[in-house]
Amino acid sequence: MGLTDISDIVYYSFVCMTTIGFGEIIPQSQIAKSLSIFSGIVGQFYLTIIMALIIGKLLNSMLKN
Repeated sequence: MGLTDISDIVYYSFVCMTTIGFGEIIPQSQIAKSLSIFSGIVGQFYLTIIMALIIGKLLNSMLKN
């Protein structure tokens, strides 16, 4: 199944960045495969940064009290 519709692209990006990876949409070209890898890595960093910010703010507020 190719990425021909914008909704497919958004769906694939969400599945890739959240590392769910259902596998019903598969990149065909080398460029698409490389972008998928990049998207997965960015998704991991995004999750890590958001969690670090949340935990940092929580710990900072706990230490002030």
